[in-house]
Amino acid sequence: MKSILAQHSFQFVSFCDVYHAMPNAAIQIFEDYHLMHIIRGDAEITIDGVTYPTPVGSVRAVPPCTRYYSSVSGDFIMRNIHFRLWTANGKPVERRWILPFVFAPDYFGHTQELLEELCTLDCESPREQAKAAAIAHEIVLEHWVNAELQPSRPELIDHRIEQLHDILVSPEHLRRRYDAQELAHACHLSTSQMNRLFRRTFQCSPQKFWEDQRLAAIRAAFDTKPDTTIGEIAKEFGFEESSYFSRWFKERAGISPAAYRQQSATTRQI
Repeated sequence: MKSILAQHSFQFVSFCDVYHAMPNAAIQIFEDYHLMHIIRGDAEITIDGVTYPTPVGSVRAVPPCTRYYSSVSGDFIMRNIHFRLWTANGKPVERRWILPFVFAPDYFGHTQELLEELCTLDCESPREQAKAAAIAHEIVLEHWVNAELQPSRPELIDHRIEQLHDILVSPEHLRRRYDAQELAHACHLSTSQMNRLFRRTFQCSPQKFWEDQRLAAIRAAFDTKPDTTIGEIAKEFGFEESSYFSRWFKERAGISPAAYRQQSATTRQI
C-alpha cells in the first residue's frame, strides 16, 4: 500500500465536530470517503446490513456509495473527515482497497491531538483552510498506511458503472438533456442493465443521480455568479425556457430560483 500511495492525489472535502444523540438515524450514503473518530461515548454503526459496536478510540471508515446508519446515545463526540484519495494512475484508491469498516488504531492518541488542532482552525480563513487540509491529509494517510486494508467491494470496481458515473458528473453532461439510450451505449450496456447496476451501487437511478448533480451545479452557479441572470444560468445548463427551468428548480429544491438567489445573497452579506 505504501508503494500505491507513493504518488497520489488528495482532496480534503470537509471536517465536522459532532455532538449529538440520535437513537434512530436515517440511512445515509455519500460520494466521498469518510472517517469518523469516536472521541467520547458509545455508538453502533450498521454498514451494508452488518452492525458494528464503535467504542471510544475507534474509527469508522465508510467508503463512497455505501449505505449506513448510526445509533448513538448519551454524551457523545465524533469527529469526521470527508475526503477523496487517488492513486498515481488517477483511480480512486477505494476502487482497489478499503479500510476496515471499524478499527481501533494504537496511535489514536496522536490522531486525537491532530483532530483537536483541526477543531481550533477558522474555516473562513484561506490560510487556515489550507492548514486544515494538510492536517486532514496527515490523519488520512496515517490510517491508510498503518491499517490492514481489505479488497474493495466488487460493485465499486465495475468499470462500466465507473465510466457512467464519470460521464454523469462531467460539466458537459450536466449542461444537456438526459439520454438513457445514449448513455447505455457509451458504457456498452443495455438501458435496463445500466439502471440495475447503477442502482445497486448508488442506491438510485442514473437519471435521479444526474438530476441531483445538476441541481448542485446550478446552485453553485447561483452562489458564485451573482451578476449572471437566472435566464443566462438556465441557458448555460440547457434550459431553453425560463418558466420550465423555474418549475424544474422549485420541484427539486423546494424554492424558486429567484428566492434561492435572494437567500444566497443574504447569506453572503452576513
